Amino acid sequence: MRRQALGVAHDESYRCGMYIAMLVLLVALGGALVFNGAQRYRPKILLVGSFILLLTGLFFGLLSFWGEMLWFEELGQSPRFWTVVFARGGFAALGALLAGLGVFILTLPIPTRTPLSRIWPAVVGALSGGLWGLWNWQIILKYMYQVATEIRDPILQRDTGFYLFSLPFYDSLYWGLLWITAIALAAALRLAMDTRSFNELLSEPAAFANRFESGRRISAHRLVLLPLAAITGVVAWGQYLNIYHLLYSKWGVVTGAGWTDVHVRLPAYLIAAVVTLLLGLSPLVPAVYSRVGGPLQRRRLIENVGLIVIGFSWLGIFAIWFLALGLAPLLVQWLRVQPNEITLEAPYIAHNIEFTRRGFQLHKVEEREFSVSPRFTQETVSNNQHLLSEVRLWDWRAIESVYKQFQEIRLYYEFADVDIDRYQTARGYRQVMVSAREMELANLPAQSQTFVNLRFKYTHGYGLTAWWR
Repeated sequence: MRRQALGVAHDESYRCGMYIAMLVLLVALGGALVFNGAQRYRPKILLVGSFILLLTGLFFGLLSFWGEMLWFEELGQSPRFWTVVFARGGFAALGALLAGLGVFILTLPIPTRTPLSRIWPAVVGALSGGLWGLWNWQIILKYMYQVATEIRDPILQRDTGFYLFSLPFYDSLYWGLLWITAIALAAALRLAMDTRSFNELLSEPAAFANRFESGRRISAHRLVLLPLAAITGVVAWGQYLNIYHLLYSKWGVVTGAGWTDVHVRLPAYLIAAVVTLLLGLSPLVPAVYSRVGGPLQRRRLIENVGLIVIGFSWLGIFAIWFLALGLAPLLVQWLRVQPNEITLEAPYIAHNIEFTRRGFQLHKVEEREFSVSPRFTQETVSNNQHLLSEVRLWDWRAIESVYKQFQEIRLYYEFADVDIDRYQTARGYRQVMVSAREMELANLPAQSQTFVNLRFKYTHGYGLTAWWR
């Protein structure tokens, strides 16, 4: 019997070695062909190497996918497995489609003679959007299936479910949109800063130019106007979202919105959002452009006046941010709030205490008055059975040793610790000492640590040990 077990373990180790060797060989072969094709400018060799790497990734990825599917089926959790698969795949595809299309639209001002200058940003945008959907599938699902808590915050009067489900989605969407618009802006700036290529394209029409504008020259700032307008809208929206993050502020004496947050930073974020939108979009208004850039253009002091107008508008935005979001709250907190902190912060400390109580459900605690007596009688015992029955008689350290002695059963089982919990039992609501029995694969004998055992056989089998009196 021992020889047979050793023979099976040897066969499994052999198959595991062959599996790893095949993976390494295919990756090395594909990588060598890709490197050789790129070095010698041989597209066919490069294509074959890329195809081998792609097939290798798909094959071994399919093996991992199949193993996960079998494991979930064994646990009776197939619907959950397919929900995750379809959510990741669906949101990744949708994110790639919308992001690629968005970048393509934002790069339309790039001249038609350079199609690659519009294609590669769209490809990068599609890849970024796909990764965003793949990484944020849980946040998206929580947003789609959010529920109301029927509890409103005292500052903005929003349901607290908004902060649990909607705000994380909006934050993730904000950073995704900011990255997508930055890709489009980088593509436009790259062409505008490449003087040789740009000078050759000055007489070329933009992709959206009509037949009446075909003879007009393209200035550098026109390439970046559309991406900059999109970034302006996204950044202004981000400043508006910061209002809701004030409820997590740490400016005051406690976590949460304080006096400075409500009376200074909240209106400052609104002002910053409006100013960012107005100044950021001002270069798109012909009257603003001609008023600011006209004198410079007539005197021929600067060649690209449009870029100067854009620069002035964003300098104004940064100046407002510094004054309204940085300097003003700091001075108010220092000069107005700190000398009168007890008076000004009292309502906000009360809000913090109230929501802390709600978070731990302490607001449901019933308060009663009990008369104190130094005498301990049989009547005291009879009247307080619900308390005395909950007195813990066991030491969790001793219970852990008992569990390990009688309930580990196999070498690969292990108890990490013992927790004290309460459960409803046949004898009422009882205090219970529970411990999860988990698998520790490192405890397996060396000859049993095979590929099949580690990935297919010893994958689950967790248990729960409980003790109550």
